[in-house]
Amino acid sequence: MLLLHDVFDFEHREIADLVGTNTPACRKLLERARRHLAEGRRLVSASPDEHRRLLRAFLEAASAGDVPTLANVLADDAVMISDGGAEGRSVGGLRNLARPFHGPAHIAAFVVASSRRAAGALEVEEHELNGQPAVVFWAGDRPFAAMLLAVASGKVQRVFFHADLRRLRYLGHSSGKLEAADRIHPLRRH
Repeated sequence: MLLLHDVFDFEHREIADLVGTNTPACRKLLERARRHLAEGRRLVSASPDEHRRLLRAFLEAASAGDVPTLANVLADDAVMISDGGAEGRSVGGLRNLARPFHGPAHIAAFVVASSRRAAGALEVEEHELNGQPAVVFWAGDRPFAAMLLAVASGKVQRVFFHADLRRLRYLGHSSGKLEAADRIHPLRRH
């Protein structure tokens, strides 16, 4: 809809005929598409320092088992998406999520429970992935999962867990840009 209308200059009536709907529905779909684009732009507005600060606050609260503090780091409309690949992944008896989690309370509770179950099994290392601060979870010398955050307006908007082994095989340990004390630490048991 958006491309047809805004780029190719089609009228709503023409688009409705092409996609088999009515003109008011086309207007509504175009409105939604524009809103989704605006939301996507909002998620790339944080500086690397702000991003890193929120990433570390997220990890500290998760490691400490502090659900309220972790929920406070998350936006009211936060979403968590987990991708374990076609085979799926599990750690501490928890499998990857079948669908996204919505809301700070649900996400924080799940992350803290997962951190407790994974305690001692994984190490955490800060990385830069997709041009932003992120973390990689290691099981020995092999990457287990990567966590990336989308941040804006001083809050974590999206949490992405990538645990697909086909994609993770390209990751190596970080280049050492960070202080050793900041680079690797095991998840603490609580």
